[in-house]
Amino acid sequence: MKRFSYLLAVLLFHLPVGAQNVRPELTLQIGHMARITGVASSPDGSLMASGGMDETAKIWDAKTGALRFSLPLEAPVLAVEFQSDALLVIADAAGTLSAYETKTGALRGRQEGGKLEMSAAALSKGGKLAAFAATGGPIEIRDLTTGRQVAVLDGHPTKVLAMAFSPDGTTLASCSDAFQEKTASEEIARRAGDIRLWNVADGELIKILRGHALSVNGLAWSPDGSRLASVGESGTAIVWDSRTFAEVEEFNTSQGQGRATSVAFSPDNQRLLVSWRAGIKAFDLKDENTALWSYKSEKPV
Repeated sequence: MKRFSYLLAVLLFHLPVGAQNVRPELTLQIGHMARITGVASSPDGSLMASGGMDETAKIWDAKTGALRFSLPLEAPVLAVEFQSDALLVIADAAGTLSAYETKTGALRGRQEGGKLEMSAAALSKGGKLAAFAATGGPIEIRDLTTGRQVAVLDGHPTKVLAMAFSPDGTTLASCSDAFQEKTASEEIARRAGDIRLWNVADGELIKILRGHALSVNGLAWSPDGSRLASVGESGTAIVWDSRTFAEVEEFNTSQGQGRATSVAFSPDNQRLLVSWRAGIKAFDLKDENTALWSYKSEKPV
């Protein structure tokens, strides 16, 4: 059976707002043999890391695009984050946390997970906290330094698909799959997935956000923590105000091409990058009708 490498697309947002006729710089790396589940940049910007369902994490030179190390894991990778320029933390689907030296690729330490399979994981900025969502179970937050359980979050009625810590690490956002349930009249109704915001310190539920028609597949905080973006099965992306919880903007990202899978903000908070099964688009957040660039067509749109 032939195996095909997956593309890791890294879009560097350096365009001035409104520069719709200039193509952003795009670096494509070929290496993972299955879906890529997470990417991260080192604090000094010299390295990038990626993790995938092929049970590997990779460290790349951010300037040249060269592969530094390919790190074998024992389960699909769910999240990667640099704890420092010298240390990369990896969370996998077995609930295991691994730390690797970025200069040598050597394993520095490992915290073994339990027997449950994880559907999602997240690492806080700087890799101090980890969140794991067990398939059909609650969310567990761990302190990476001590290995201590910080909180257990229970409330999603169905499988958690993605999670993200706020930049300051005080709030965890989680999103879930759509599900079916019986109504009072014994009819089967399909319920949309939702987004839940949790206080990391005490595990209390802060707010439930609803706005997607089907499953909610991906989440991302803006670098300043003022906004949260979510993408869903219907191809919709929503930007929320993290203080008032109001819906700020909504984008039809895929224009009928299918579900949106992941989302990210630009470092200056002005653009939104959304991926779906057929490509990637960058949107100007100051003009919700403006899509700056499309990876599928490889030209401004």
